[in-house]
Amino acid sequence: MKKILGIVVLGLLLSGNAYALTQQEAIDQYLKDRKLDPIEGIWVFTEAGSTQVTYKINNEYICRVIQSATTTRSGFKFCDVSGNNNSYNGSMLVNAGKVRLNVTMTVFGNSRTDYLTGPKGGLTVTLKRLLPDDIVSYNTKYKTDEDIKNDKKELKLIVNDVKKTCSILGFKPGSVKFVDCTLKLYTQKITVP
Repeated sequence: MKKILGIVVLGLLLSGNAYALTQQEAIDQYLKDRKLDPIEGIWVFTEAGSTQVTYKINNEYICRVIQSATTTRSGFKFCDVSGNNNSYNGSMLVNAGKVRLNVTMTVFGNSRTDYLTGPKGGLTVTLKRLLPDDIVSYNTKYKTDEDIKNDKKELKLIVNDVKKTCSILGFKPGSVKFVDCTLKLYTQKITVP
């Protein structure tokens, strides 16, 4: 009887460690060498202090709690989440898929607010991004061909717009003053956030 109890306890301990995830493992497995959506990264819950990784597989976002001294849960999955840039909406499965919560996630820089509503009311959770610390700079390393095309289109639109403005102001195309005008306007457009 003691052997069976020992095997069961050992099995539970090993299964708990099988789902343990360190921050570096989370980066290596889910975030490394690719462009990230604004919602992806390593986040810390400001109220609870626990850390999670949010990553995308195919068209699904998944969150896993990163192993810490106080937390050993394996994680939860966002289902049917859609959105881009700063706002994401969908649902979340928790408690081994037994409970479905509606979720709205809003990302502003390195802060994220999750609004959760379910059968027992609502909850607001605030998170702070740990990694990458600057997602825009991080993503510039992983520009896709589509990103490069869009950047070229945007640059062309800016150049045409400043040339048009300088012409309207009365500067003759090809003149030194026209070149100065376009350069000044172009510089202002690309440096304004």
